Amino acid sequence: MPPSKTMSAISQSFLTAKDDGTVPQKLKESLARLFGSIPPVTFGSSIMDKTLTTEMYLNKREEEPQKWECKTVSETTVTPDMTNLWGTMHGGCTSFLIDNCTSLTLSLLAAHLGKSPMIVSQSLNIMFHAPAPTGVKLKIISYSIASGSRITSARCEIYDVTNARLIASGVHAKMEANQPSSL
Repeated sequence: MPPSKTMSAISQSFLTAKDDGTVPQKLKESLARLFGSIPPVTFGSSIMDKTLTTEMYLNKREEEPQKWECKTVSETTVTPDMTNLWGTMHGGCTSFLIDNCTSLTLSLLAAHLGKSPMIVSQSLNIMFHAPAPTGVKLKIISYSIASGSRITSARCEIYDVTNARLIASGVHAKMEANQPSSL
């Protein structure tokens, strides 16, 4: 699936993200379709459209060779629609980026393991380290932590590349959702 003009920027970035040969093109295409199916007017869509995935990796876990781990790297620039009254990235936007970037990491891992990438948040814990003013370039690095039969988790760090400092870090746990019972 080559990138197209009708495909969102984030979906296109999955197809062109750098990897070390560990992420099959078929998985990249699957993620591009999954994230490309999100309507363009959902919450935060304008922010995610500016957040491009530049790298993705799948490797055997060194400490547990029978398990896989995933790492993704995304980049964006802080724009006025992401900021608070003081002109720095709003905590809600930081949380949103951590949620979405770790979800990408966990979706890639789930797809690789043959599991459904449709998982919902269970908890999201964030520590804010420094402000990110308008105009700075951010690098968002997400790593899978564990993937069990129902619960999976990832950690994330957001760096201000412009000023070389850590902005925020977080841990995200997700789980398979039970289908709602019909009334």
